[in-house]
Amino acid sequence: VTNQNRESAEIIEVDPDSPKREEEDNASSEAPDTSTSSDESAAVLSGARRPLRVPTVPDSLKLVQHTKLRTLHCMEKEHQLILLCGRKAVPERYGVVEEVTAGDVTEPGKTLPFIEKQRRLRAQQTRITGISHKHEQQASHALIDAAFNILETGAVVYLPPSKCGSRDAEIQSEAKNKQKQLLTLEQGTIKATASDALVSVDIGTEMKLMYALQRRGLAFDLVNLVSWPVHMEWVNKLFRALMSEAVPGFNSITLQQLLRADQELFLTIAAEFDGSLKGANVGDPPPLDAVIQRLMNDPRINIHLTPTARGEKRSIQQEGDKVSNPPPKKQKQPKPGAQRSPGQLPSELTGLRLKTKDGKPICWKRNLKQGELAFVIGFFSSGWNRDDTAQKSRTVVVDERCGTDGQCEVVNIGIPREPSEFIQEALNKGHPRDIIANIRDAERDLLLNLVHQPCSVRFQKRAAFMKKWLKRSLELKESEQKLRDSLAPHLVPILMGKRLLLWKEILIDLAYSDVAVIDDVVKGFALTGWAPQTGVFHKHVRKPSLTTQELRKRAAGLNAAVTGSLENSTEGPHDQYAWDETMEEVQKGWLGVSDGSSECVIAKRFPLVQGSKVRLIDDFSICGANSAYGMTEKLRVQSIDELRAYLAYILDSTEGAACPALVGRTFDLKHAYKQFGVDEWRSKFLNIAARKPGGSYGLFKVYALPFGASGSVTSFLRVACSIAYIGTYGLDITWTSFFDDFTVLCTQEEADNVGWYVESLFKLLGVEYAATGDKAPPFQSAFKSLGLIIDVSTVTSGTFSIQHTSKRRDELLNSLRSILKAAAAAPKELER
Repeated sequence: VTNQNRESAEIIEVDPDSPKREEEDNASSEAPDTSTSSDESAAVLSGARRPLRVPTVPDSLKLVQHTKLRTLHCMEKEHQLILLCGRKAVPERYGVVEEVTAGDVTEPGKTLPFIEKQRRLRAQQTRITGISHKHEQQASHALIDAAFNILETGAVVYLPPSKCGSRDAEIQSEAKNKQKQLLTLEQGTIKATASDALVSVDIGTEMKLMYALQRRGLAFDLVNLVSWPVHMEWVNKLFRALMSEAVPGFNSITLQQLLRADQELFLTIAAEFDGSLKGANVGDPPPLDAVIQRLMNDPRINIHLTPTARGEKRSIQQEGDKVSNPPPKKQKQPKPGAQRSPGQLPSELTGLRLKTKDGKPICWKRNLKQGELAFVIGFFSSGWNRDDTAQKSRTVVVDERCGTDGQCEVVNIGIPREPSEFIQEALNKGHPRDIIANIRDAERDLLLNLVHQPCSVRFQKRAAFMKKWLKRSLELKESEQKLRDSLAPHLVPILMGKRLLLWKEILIDLAYSDVAVIDDVVKGFALTGWAPQTGVFHKHVRKPSLTTQELRKRAAGLNAAVTGSLENSTEGPHDQYAWDETMEEVQKGWLGVSDGSSECVIAKRFPLVQGSKVRLIDDFSICGANSAYGMTEKLRVQSIDELRAYLAYILDSTEGAACPALVGRTFDLKHAYKQFGVDEWRSKFLNIAARKPGGSYGLFKVYALPFGASGSVTSFLRVACSIAYIGTYGLDITWTSFFDDFTVLCTQEEADNVGWYVESLFKLLGVEYAATGDKAPPFQSAFKSLGLIIDVSTVTSGTFSIQHTSKRRDELLNSLRSILKAAAAAPKELER
């Protein structure tokens, strides 16, 4: 320090070469660190803890700090290794001397005191079980302090997984690397504190990323910013998406997409959440819990977890969260004059010229005799001619066969079959009766047992099954009630009486592939977005033409068109009936009155006459909701073809033996779609507009599955398939499921037994069915199913028949007569 400032400064002179200094420093390093004061960390000697007070440093000098002793020294700016006091600052012995810059003299972030950290960590280890709380599952102190700083400042910032290190890595880093010092000037006193900078960690594998997210969850939970269960719910959602099987034509979910979704979640919170990050009272859950649970299903977040089409590149990798990739291999440069080996050159091309005149390689495959048939469809000296119709299968090659030095396009062209070839191909496919080849092995065994096994064996199996699950239903009674109490309010009346926990346990016990259908029943089905992959149907992707976000943007214009058409429409003969039915649905809890003030899309309800019956249709195509629903599987119902295949297989298996007398009947579910609801967000987002008698219209929120939404079809078929599966594999019942119609086939001897167990299954699950009336016929040898009459009265002699009902025959004859009279037909008429 210069002479003119020496009187105003209090300097503690320390000789770095002093043996006493080394002993004190070693003793200080061995003692446990329990300091919490920044003044103590700025002290120079353990025996003389005095604050260092210095005046303003002249322009010709600079402050430097010894990296080991943390003592401050003055040095002339033009010198690098000589302190102002004359001592040498030798890096090899004392460590590198850092210059204290203006950027270092900043206010450090708010941190959680060390003792308080330890107390909370001990409490957290007791409270959160299932993880070790050690090594990779222990958050670094710097990460905890970063989370605490968010809580204290009230400003939500994103902590990427790549910055969520472990305590082990932090200790190793502190032992190997020096920490940067933050200096603050308070009333002339310099306070030095260590800067807990978040170091980057490797998240290049699924396990490393999982550990990083767990450490962040532990840090958030420790400071009560986000609770551990909620954070893990979000992490589990990410990894479920990552582990989901890729659908045909789409790429698997990548780690980069998970990171992008994670970042989007917290950016959305930072942009929209303006409340306090602290609970109102001690013990209250963190306010961010509810926000995260709501945004987890937000389309803005989930769009990053959707599969990308093959060939589609989505730039989602963010700086700071780059997944480690191996560096590109350096290409070896060939030596001058060296000849490149032709590799696996086909023998047919040996000795031939492999390049054109200008040195471009010739395609081997196109020059082989057994190569694919190719046609040159155009060539020009300036380039090649592209045929858009063959764009997907085109292959651009350079070949002297083009007759010019230019390029040409070679494409594979499909030639339409001759009529005789088409007929032959159709014959090769076989008769529709050959659908029996698709009968699953378990169903084949069931059909064989139906005709060859004593009925008593099936009676015993059904009795044991029902006894087991009736007992279990009593054990789950309290749990079922708790589940009903936790349902969304609009789902309570819809799911009344359903034993959902029991239903799920039965499916698990029978190893059903779509157990998640019950989870979706509990929370309500989503009618926009992507349908889940169930494993029940064959894979077939149908992308939505609109995202939910695009649908929300177009809602205002589409809604105006729907409501305008209702206001301007003339009164119809069935408007009163449609309105009365709508109000009855409101009373039953299937719809709710809406004022239209919140964000929504509006479907149009209209009556449709089907014979002597009027059905209410909710047109969710006109409002765009159906366009925003994507499929990963192709739905298939068990139509009359499956029932016919069952009967054909039975006859084939009884050749030379008498077939027992068979009977059948159809069970019908009541108000099938209305027995299940939509999820909470879509119960507000999806509205229905119904025309009032005399003019105007009423708006209603959708609570139960509407008839007219694509998502309703998928959702209900998943439920129906689960019921059919239980009946087939749990009760040995031979039946088919066509939406809400279950057609049963059995021997005449066991008809009463089968009927009782089918009804008992519906009652056990809580599914409403038609128990009386026209839709509850008795078992008969000639029974009605799907508008047809199946007559199995002659099955004992090896035949059965399927024919239209008399009513249906009259309808078809009338339609055919009208078409012949008009000498023309619309496509819809031909579909009847």
